[in-house]
Amino acid sequence: MEPLNVNQVLSLIAATLILLLIISFFWSKARTSKKRISPQKYIEALKALVAGDDNLAFVKLREAVLEDTDNIDAYLKLGDLLRKRNKGDKALEIHRQLSLRPNLDSVTKYDIQTSLALDYISLGHGDKGVSLLEELLKEDKGNLGLSERLLEEYEKNNEWEKAFEIKKQILKHKQEKDDGVLAYYKVLEGNHKAEQGEYHQARLAFKEALHYDETCVPAYIYLGDAYYLDRRLDEAVDFWKKLIAVKPDAGYLVFERLEKTLFEKGKFQDMAEIYRNILKENPKDVKTMYALASIYEKKGNVKAAIEAMTDVLEIDADFYPAMKDLINLYRHNGQTDKALRISQQVVECIPSKYENYTCSNCNYLSSEPVWLCPQCRKVNSFNI
Repeated sequence: MEPLNVNQVLSLIAATLILLLIISFFWSKARTSKKRISPQKYIEALKALVAGDDNLAFVKLREAVLEDTDNIDAYLKLGDLLRKRNKGDKALEIHRQLSLRPNLDSVTKYDIQTSLALDYISLGHGDKGVSLLEELLKEDKGNLGLSERLLEEYEKNNEWEKAFEIKKQILKHKQEKDDGVLAYYKVLEGNHKAEQGEYHQARLAFKEALHYDETCVPAYIYLGDAYYLDRRLDEAVDFWKKLIAVKPDAGYLVFERLEKTLFEKGKFQDMAEIYRNILKENPKDVKTMYALASIYEKKGNVKAAIEAMTDVLEIDADFYPAMKDLINLYRHNGQTDKALRISQQVVECIPSKYENYTCSNCNYLSSEPVWLCPQCRKVNSFNI
């Protein structure tokens, strides 16, 4: 091959330069084109999310990811909205694909893993979701939102020991003190153990509840119940009496328990004295007045029972249990006119059941005292 002359070399150099210029031009154009992707749809989506308009946000996020497939946050939020629409499977698919993308920064990885955990929970894979949330919380112990989400799951799964510990951390993070609610978590832990037949462990949990709040009503009730189930009747009675001493207005919750247990011990006569002592402190406590009237009725002292029931209705004219019993007492005593008059009062007030308890958080109505709302899962929301 003959060597290139000067003109040929110059031509080759010129051609090479032209080629480089063409490549540079198109590369620059591509970069410019990419930079010119408008974030408007994404901004509109964020505004819609802030305004609480999930439907508009969903539309704008879809448009945003179609325009810019590198907008990780738009994809992330789109998946979260799909989960809110009960399409957890699609949300999981999006978040899984995001997790496989290269060059993700640590914050983005964390956010994606958080969304994945919530996807798993929404699809019924609670164990997997909770496990992932726990791992994420180890990385960011001060993440309040994550802690509260875990607390919700622990409550749902009756994992009260874990709920207690994380609630303590939440209160510490918020610089708040609420020993009352911590006591209720211990009560719920004790109840769960009692349901499993672990009565000794249950009693320890109830006693720990009283360590946090000595006025915790259910702790006294269930401590007595646990001792009763172990046939340790004296200790059961002691704790129920302590409840009356510490919180007399809640004493009515253990009246039936005390009557039954003292009857078994052959000391039923002590109940009248217990009721009289309460009434010395609060003479207008209609629940205790009614309980004492019922003692008179059980002993066959009809006159004293009628007088006591009448006294109850003078304080609370719509106290249904006293109405019902007074009707029967009048009938059995031949006072049908008085029985008829009370019956008319019953018809007018039409009670379904006298004692009702209302959740202060969601207004759920319960005919029995409860410490965890069955509807909203709020602890101690019935203010008993």
